[in-house]
Amino acid sequence: QDILLDATHYCPHHPEFSEDCQCRKPATGMHREASKTLGLDPTLSYFVGDKIQDVLPALELGGHGVLVRTGYGTREEQNLPEVFQAVDDLLQAAKIIVSE
Repeated sequence: QDILLDATHYCPHHPEFSEDCQCRKPATGMHREASKTLGLDPTLSYFVGDKIQDVLPALELGGHGVLVRTGYGTREEQNLPEVFQAVDDLLQAAKIIVSE
């Protein structure tokens, strides 16, 4: 779709073979590093994913969380905190982000 990514961030620590880390979601270390590196304001950011752990960092960082019902999202939605939105797919998430 001709989209350029500024960066890719990931947690290299496997939960079964590593101690707790500050970068594995829902911890916010990876998000804080990306914000610093890319000059982003987390309070103006959207945290989108198909698992609650993908959107939970929005609570600590002050951003907006959007759960997509694709993948694990349908099963996860029943436990989604009320402050987050749930949408059917990434297109709907993108429309919310662009409209706000």
